[in-house]
Amino acid sequence: MNIKKYFSLNKQLRKQLLTQGSYAILASVVRRTAFIVISIYLARLLEKVAFGELMIIRSTIDSFLLFSGLGLGLTVTKLVPEQYKSDKKRAFNILNTCFLILLLSTGLISLAVYLFSEVISLKLLNSSELSKPLKIAILILMGGSISTFMRYVLSAFFMFKSFFIASLISTLISLPLFFYLASILNLDGALYGYAIIEIVFSIIMIFILSKFFLKEGNYNFNLNINQEIGTIVNFALPAFLAGLLVTPVLWYGKTILINSSSGALHLADFEVSFQIMAIILFVPNSFSQIILPHLSSNLSKKNVYRSILNTNILLNVFLSFLLSIPIFFFPKLILNLYGENYQDTDTLRILVICATLMIVNNIIGKVIASKNKMWIGFMLNAIWATLFLLLSYYFVSRDFGALGLALSFTLAHFFHLLNQLILLFWLRKK
Repeated sequence: MNIKKYFSLNKQLRKQLLTQGSYAILASVVRRTAFIVISIYLARLLEKVAFGELMIIRSTIDSFLLFSGLGLGLTVTKLVPEQYKSDKKRAFNILNTCFLILLLSTGLISLAVYLFSEVISLKLLNSSELSKPLKIAILILMGGSISTFMRYVLSAFFMFKSFFIASLISTLISLPLFFYLASILNLDGALYGYAIIEIVFSIIMIFILSKFFLKEGNYNFNLNINQEIGTIVNFALPAFLAGLLVTPVLWYGKTILINSSSGALHLADFEVSFQIMAIILFVPNSFSQIILPHLSSNLSKKNVYRSILNTNILLNVFLSFLLSIPIFFFPKLILNLYGENYQDTDTLRILVICATLMIVNNIIGKVIASKNKMWIGFMLNAIWATLFLLLSYYFVSRDFGALGLALSFTLAHFFHLLNQLILLFWLRKK
């Protein structure tokens, strides 16, 4: 059996993948390093309860970001590369329609959060004092919604170098402003700082895309919603529903924890370990950003498609082990960066194991999207969400605290991987 044929790529495509993947990683290194530095700074600046409150507000806004996004970013990354070479006019019409829908949904969601901030604060976050911070965080919602969409647009046009440049410039501009605002306004200042980061990032990406389209001279500003709305909805709706069963469900799991005994303290421990897990995830997940447009562009070339997929799985698993091993065996060295109040090594070790599971799940998810099997992806995510919440109630109610939520998250991802592998083998036979 010739193993090489399952990983062989022509020289040009291999160079493209490595170059684009490297820029995607560099962009994520810049962004992730900035957020890690910010997190460590805030953990030391704010009291532990305030830090936990800040994290639950961020998690709440991340959930609403998913609602405003409506799966449109993934839709652009899938549909635009498919159409761009053969029908540029249609590709731009899809892009324009998606962006219009995004602006409308973001406006409506932002208005709803503003009007119901007191209800969200009291009923869901178990505090009457978080209404004002939630209103400030609406700026994060609006800026983050546009910046996330623009990142997907850059990916759809394989502009990963531009993504790195935008990440670097926006970080250099935003970081000093963030530290200044947080130092004088504490929790509120941190929220204003997060908003500035997303808004500046959005403006720079829009500027870069505008220059690209003017240089190419082929951008079509025409908008025909009726022509593409069916295509967009058929992909975006299951993509949105599938995503709906990830971020909001994780957020709800966190609310289960924060409403338990000493919940804010346990949540702070979980969030610190969760952010460290993100260190493991950001390099492999950054590299995997390039996979969907490449898979979508090579659907008809089975050997190339298979090689792209296998190479990405092998490389990402290797990177995850490379990053996981030192953190797993020396967790205290990492936790000490956050201060003496954060020493929950068991929670960190469990989430380190979870990282590898998530990396493989993420790549298989790209296969599901490229094959336009998003309704099946939605069903698998529904199983994951149900299992995670059931396990969360079980472990948290038995006073496992942050460790209980980490165990629930990891076990749910393990069974999710098994389900996705069954689907992957089925898709390969077709």
